[in-house]
Amino acid sequence: MSDPILKVQSLSAQIGDTPVLQEADLIIRPGECVALVGPSGAGKTSLLRMALGLDRPARRVAGRRFLLGQDIDGLRPRALRMLRAGAVGFTPQNPAAGLDPLDRLSLVWLHTAQARGGDTGPAARAAALAAVGLPDCGDAFPHQWSRGMLQRFLIALTRLGDPALTVLDEPTSALDPVIAAQVMQQEAARAAALGTALLIVTHNAALAEGIATRVVRMEGGRVIGDRVARPGVARRALRCASCPDEPEDRVLDVSGLAVRRGASMALSDIALHVNEGEALVVLGESGAGKTTLLRALAGMVPFTAAQSRIAPCALVLQDPMAAICPAHDVVTAVSEPLLAQGMPRRKAFDQAAEATAEAGLPATLLSRLPHQLSLGQAQRVCIARALVARPRLVLLDEPLSALDPDAGAGIAALLGRLRARHRLALLIVTHDLGFARAIADRVAVLRAGRVVEQASADDFFAAPASDYGRALVNAGRRLGALEAAA
Repeated sequence: MSDPILKVQSLSAQIGDTPVLQEADLIIRPGECVALVGPSGAGKTSLLRMALGLDRPARRVAGRRFLLGQDIDGLRPRALRMLRAGAVGFTPQNPAAGLDPLDRLSLVWLHTAQARGGDTGPAARAAALAAVGLPDCGDAFPHQWSRGMLQRFLIALTRLGDPALTVLDEPTSALDPVIAAQVMQQEAARAAALGTALLIVTHNAALAEGIATRVVRMEGGRVIGDRVARPGVARRALRCASCPDEPEDRVLDVSGLAVRRGASMALSDIALHVNEGEALVVLGESGAGKTTLLRALAGMVPFTAAQSRIAPCALVLQDPMAAICPAHDVVTAVSEPLLAQGMPRRKAFDQAAEATAEAGLPATLLSRLPHQLSLGQAQRVCIARALVARPRLVLLDEPLSALDPDAGAGIAALLGRLRARHRLALLIVTHDLGFARAIADRVAVLRAGRVVEQASADDFFAAPASDYGRALVNAGRRLGALEAAA
């Protein structure tokens, strides 16, 4: 077996007094393509940076690191920089952060080619950029190119000099699926042909399984899995190109769930699971137990279950106006989960402002009271509040029912963006079949407190298996809701 290009043994690190890595191990050999996966905050970027000796802001507290067989902790800073410059090509998650806004892209290319011994001519540059679907950069500055173009520019830049190890941090976050597949297949083929190695940090499980030779999974700063990739695992790109279907990736897994209401059962023998990044839509008539199910999963209603595994979650209630204290302004309402955890008020307000902006609300609304908001704005406030503590699962009860079509379309688009950006899992209760078809990966049908059908969204809307499922779909077709979403 060939010697590793990169080897990390029992690496632990912390920022201040907070651990960010705990006894992490990683080995990458020539010709391998390794995908590093896991939820946000798992420590993926910290591991790749620490593995290369980029210790700030974290610091190593234990473990050893080897690059091309050299113990990097025994090297002086200048020697480490020289080793890393010749052996590693690195593309950061934010492409703009890897470029000086005052340098033309052609100058960046020239300096990198000179440092790595590559061809500095414009013809070679144009050919390298064309290979990733870009025109020649000419005299362009970074701000004149889109994020996706800059991402591909940096990927092409890392190829100069054929480094022994190429590290790509979320390389496809700004790329459409076709371009992403093309570029990543090129990278994997280059590594195999040249005997170099490729390390990809990604939230995209389909990319990991389809491109990598090994998948390393992290959670809580630890490496919890290292296995051979399974390229046959396919995902649907239009709805969620990164929805795994493995127990290790589940954020919700319950069976035998029951809720008693007085002498009767509100829910009986419920079995559901939701995977990281997936959207499960629950359909059913009024009174079927859909809201009771969400409240039980959120810990608001006592329940019994044969099995219950629920990741940190947040609930968005059906009536946004009723869900916000009328005496609280927007920033206070959004910061409530953080204040309840004991976070200092100033820090909580700063994070609340960021979450509110991500939910598509301007900073001018932070001081407004609920009655000064539209229904659509109030729903965005509730979504921001749900996201501010970074849950892995968001439960949404009829998120569009109180909104007009324009506001509803805005909320639906927002949920799609947030889901892709943070790999959120969504469990959505709705009566809106058009919305369900547009966003769902899977559908569960609830009737009289029991799940009567579960299927992929495509299968359900094409040929429902239950009588009630068929009635729902036929009604949607008669009303034109499903045709509008197709």
